[in-house]
Amino acid sequence: MTAAAKATDVLLISSLVDWLRKHPYGVDLGELAATFSQTPAGMRAVIDYVWSLELYDSDGQVDPSRMFDFDADGLEADEPWVKLTNVPVEGAPKSFDADELALVLTGLDVLRESATSSEASRIDELQAKLRGATTTEAPANRDPQLELIRQAIDSGRQLRLRYSGEASSAPEERTVDPLRLESRSGLIYLNAYCHLRQALRWFRSDRIFDLEVLDTAAAPHTPAQRNRALEVTGKSLLTVSVAIRAGAVAAIRPYFGTAKVPEIGSDGWIRADLRFRSPEVAARLAAEHAGGFVVTGPPEVRELVAEWLRGALIAAGDQGDNVS
Repeated sequence: MTAAAKATDVLLISSLVDWLRKHPYGVDLGELAATFSQTPAGMRAVIDYVWSLELYDSDGQVDPSRMFDFDADGLEADEPWVKLTNVPVEGAPKSFDADELALVLTGLDVLRESATSSEASRIDELQAKLRGATTTEAPANRDPQLELIRQAIDSGRQLRLRYSGEASSAPEERTVDPLRLESRSGLIYLNAYCHLRQALRWFRSDRIFDLEVLDTAAAPHTPAQRNRALEVTGKSLLTVSVAIRAGAVAAIRPYFGTAKVPEIGSDGWIRADLRFRSPEVAARLAAEHAGGFVVTGPPEVRELVAEWLRGALIAAGDQGDNVS
């Protein structure tokens, strides 16, 4: 699975693990694939990815007893079947305190930004349960523009939009075939085929204006085109000093670009200077990887991150006094 696929399939993986826990004696691979609208080969790829997940202990070391495991003989049988034999999250807490809840909700918000419509609906349901709500309707503050883009992607229709590029003096009208959304550095990007440029392009959602879903069907595009890697160029990036635990490296790795990840220090932390578009990006990462990603400087950025996290805690019902 590509990095993009791993991000967008997090809900599939979570649902798969939950399903297999409810079927302790195993299930036919073909039946399992059909349950999740996958091909048998696609489902096997998901299982292989889950099989490779490494969970770290408190010292940042891989603990084999805390890895997912499957019955290998069943997967290699003439008629393969799937049985989950070890679930490292069996002892996970069933409830959160106020600050943990705020971090979980923030992380789900980040996932939702680049999710498909069906994935977004499932995230809305989960957030409603976490908040103790009796309805699963999406909150009123959801971005209506992103919802329109998701609608166009799901229905396979073209979009007409006005777009202001970084070097543009005025917005240009574009007609595009929307392919997928991706989140990076606190911003949402649309991968689409631009009929004006006659090429694939990435569009920043905050630079899109006057969005309209057309009745015209989008042209077919290959999986490679749909899942191509996001390439971001831009100026005015903010340099932030951070400390990272080994368990969070996989998620933070894209922010290193082509640079090598520094080695783990004697104190168990990886220290580096990373570049972000805004302090809010660093704050989101700190929220998503609590205890594994810490902003250490400069002081003014650290304080802005602390203020952002206090606001998230207060929004969840906590006073945010413990954020520093």
